[in-house]
Amino acid sequence: MMKTVIAAFPDRGVANQAIGELSSLNIDHSNIRILDGGEANILPQLLAKRVPEDRAHLYCEVLRRGAPLVIVDCDDDDAQRVASILDERGSLDLDSAAGRWRTAGWEGYSEGAQSFDESSAALEREELERESLAVIQEEVRVGKRQVEGGGVRLRAFVTEQPIHETVQLREEHVEVNRERVDEPVPIAPDESTFTEEEYVVTAMSEEPVVQKQARVVERVHVEKTADTRTETIEESERRRDVEVEQLDPRSPRR
Repeated sequence: MMKTVIAAFPDRGVANQAIGELSSLNIDHSNIRILDGGEANILPQLLAKRVPEDRAHLYCEVLRRGAPLVIVDCDDDDAQRVASILDERGSLDLDSAAGRWRTAGWEGYSEGAQSFDESSAALEREELERESLAVIQEEVRVGKRQVEGGGVRLRAFVTEQPIHETVQLREEHVEVNRERVDEPVPIAPDESTFTEEEYVVTAMSEEPVVQKQARVVERVHVEKTADTRTETIEESERRRDVEVEQLDPRSPRR
């Protein structure tokens, strides 16, 4: 995802130096533009890049007043570093400048407003330089945050193992034996003596029956313990100082 980073500078020389510092990021040169102060209205271009409208108006106003803009289209991962480099190389504090302009009666950017002439632009750049040369000191703050440091994963799964058991099974058999006899019927024969009869003898057998009962045989408990260690952090703080050099009035102004 591409992002647009925009910064204003007191003059083109400082802007070019800042652009030179971007070479370490391997940004395509075609994605870096420098717009000179007094250039035509670029508000539609900024809005097309999704720059917030109030911020776009501020960029257009500083351009109208003679300060150049550096516009960098870069990957999202590089955007923060690009902004830091431009700031370190002397980009202007536009919020402070806007406050001064409003105190002087400025009510906002107007697309029809006339660009500053060279004399007015030179005076404005001097004011912007005074606002932008700030001593910057980094402050290192060491804190802590929670991160994952390993752990355990419990997973319940089912396995099967064959069980071999021996069981004694009983099985009945029915045997029919015919015995030849010759004896009289104990009672006088009648009609019921010669009726049909049926006897059923059932042979029983046993078959194995398997029943299962689940039992808890073990419990797995998970507990977390914590210990404290002391770690020494080594870091550096950066500071941007402002060096004041007295100029010879006879020397030409750069």
